[in-house]
Amino acid sequence: MQVISCSLESGQPSFPFNLIPAGSSWQLWALGTLVPLLLSFTTSKWGPFLKLKNEADNMLEAAEQITDVVEDVAGKVEEIADQVGEQLPDGGKLRATLELVEDLAEETAKNAHLAGDLIDKVST
Repeated sequence: MQVISCSLESGQPSFPFNLIPAGSSWQLWALGTLVPLLLSFTTSKWGPFLKLKNEADNMLEAAEQITDVVEDVAGKVEEIADQVGEQLPDGGKLRATLELVEDLAEETAKNAHLAGDLIDKVST
């Protein structure tokens, strides 16, 4: 019968390539658990959400530009309808139509401004 005996001296490490200090094992376990978890969320999990957020931001920016253009065009239409309406005789059908166009342009400009304000509130 053979007997194998192993004894370690107190100053010698149990594994010759032990890179982990013996006193802080729970801290290293926590760090070893958190780092891969955080890295996995930054690379694969959040990618689609960031893409969706970027697309939504681009759509909001485009919508804001459109409302600005609609507001400018409605203001110009209102101005031109007012100038042309002043040159027409009172009580005519053409003048009444131009006044209707002017009112519609004013309402459109107001609604475009409100839409732009709503987009600004949503995007902030």
